[in-house]
Amino acid sequence: MKDRIKKLRKLLGLNQTDFGSQIGASQAMITSYETGRVIPDESMRILIVTILAFAVNGLSLARSL
Repeated sequence: MKDRIKKLRKLLGLNQTDFGSQIGASQAMITSYETGRVIPDESMRILIVTILAFAVNGLSLARSL
């Protein structure tokens, strides 16, 4: 999961601080997720997946217009 979070965050052009503010986490916590030092709990994983999936789908839609 750690590599996917970082890859999708960068694809969306978000820095760790901006992404963290969207999910209610600090920049330090995002770093911990992306390095694998901390594994997000289930509710945070669901939130991360939901936000990233929504953003990626929106980006794909915008590119197709």
